[in-house]
Amino acid sequence: MTGQKDSGWHVEIGGDNSAPFTIGDNNTVVQHQPVVALDATRLVEFARAVGEALPALGLHDEQRRQAGDIAGRILRAADEPGADHGRLRALGQSLRATLEGAVAGALSGALLAIWTP
Repeated sequence: MTGQKDSGWHVEIGGDNSAPFTIGDNNTVVQHQPVVALDATRLVEFARAVGEALPALGLHDEQRRQAGDIAGRILRAADEPGADHGRLRALGQSLRATLEGAVAGALSGALLAIWTP
């Protein structure tokens, strides 16, 4: 439903809102990201697998240290009674972003080393 009220236009979005969307005007932007339940068991498996694979990934020392630190924080946070799923999700996203950046850099470096002009 759309309509104009005293303070401007108002939009209501109905339904299950299962997809992300963005609404904005000149001064304000509202973003909606659907909430997906955290599978803490899978996140712990991911953190353990990363920790075990770190020596073989060929990362720089700082990247390896950062990924190992985040993986350890995930494992410790998951063991806490009443673990904070928001915190776990944020740590998982940080670990994933760290690996994506490191792996992309390593892959592009390996590819670029094949041929130099």
